[in-house]
Amino acid sequence: MAIRRSRSCCLAVLLVASLVAGAAPSAIKVACIGDSIAYGVGAIEEGHPGATYPAVLQTLLGGSYEVGNFGASGSTLLRRGSLGNGAADAYVNREQFVPSRAFGADILLIMLGTNAVNTSYTFAIVGFGADHRPRRGPPG
Repeated sequence: MAIRRSRSCCLAVLLVASLVAGAAPSAIKVACIGDSIAYGVGAIEEGHPGATYPAVLQTLLGGSYEVGNFGASGSTLLRRGSLGNGAADAYVNREQFVPSRAFGADILLIMLGTNAVNTSYTFAIVGFGADHRPRRGPPG
């Protein structure tokens, strides 16, 4: 039920955004950023890249939309901490972050937070608000 509600909500947001955008000469760009759910872990490794949620969304929306998959497995919204792999887990420190901004999306779908609830990150939760205050507003 929650998945159906979430899907309906996403489609409603996309519909409203497309109405606000008006008739554009080119495709409306939708950037899917986030963790392994956005990336499509499992589907890609099993040889089914068309089963990732960005690919399914592209199929549902059709040719008037261009959906970009900028998922990065293991990434978090937190800016501090690591799961011990030596890499910075914050999405803004992942290689997918720069191309996701360069994509020039009209609509941004964010799937982050699943990895941030790992108990290894409890120390990082304290600074969460301060870390993200400067990010509010349009990208700069």
